[in-house]
Amino acid sequence: MLKRMKQLAPNIIAITLAGAAAFTSLPVSAAPETVAGGYVIDMERLPKVHFSKHKDWETLYQTAWNSHKSNITPITKALNPELTTDDTTSYYVDEAFDETIFQWDTLFMMMFDKYGIHEFPTLNSMDNFYYHQTDAEDDSDGYICRRINQSNGQLSYSNYLTVDAINPPMFAWAEWEQYQIHGDLSRLW
Repeated sequence: MLKRMKQLAPNIIAITLAGAAAFTSLPVSAAPETVAGGYVIDMERLPKVHFSKHKDWETLYQTAWNSHKSNITPITKALNPELTTDDTTSYYVDEAFDETIFQWDTLFMMMFDKYGIHEFPTLNSMDNFYYHQTDAEDDSDGYICRRINQSNGQLSYSNYLTVDAINPPMFAWAEWEQYQIHGDLSRLW
């Protein structure tokens, strides 16, 4: 039975991926294009994949990037006034779940987005959390709330002692993964 399942696995995966790609209405786009009310992205600069035996996997890969570009969002002044001013609009990649940015969702997205770092505003996504990091001379020093309202910058949990307020510290891992692509040491100091 296990042998038969191993034989069928590639076909099941291919059919599933082809179905997912067929049900999306997102065309592979020509570059550059403007999204999110002003952000210019060149999808042609993203890494390409080639699967000679599974062309539908290539379609799924492209579909994932095309879908993900719709998650590029302007940063509000309340979320991060260091990145967005009256004269400058900055953008970040939102997980697009609701009006809250989620730490884990953002950091896990960065593991995929690092391959598109020159087109997707990945570092800004992490900087939104750093802006709200506490810098106090008490036990909360360094606290980063795991959920922040993207429109008004309000923390979902103001008390760092609330068990739901903190996620395990994954920023170092996400920054290291990004660094391996961009090579900017200043983000690590």
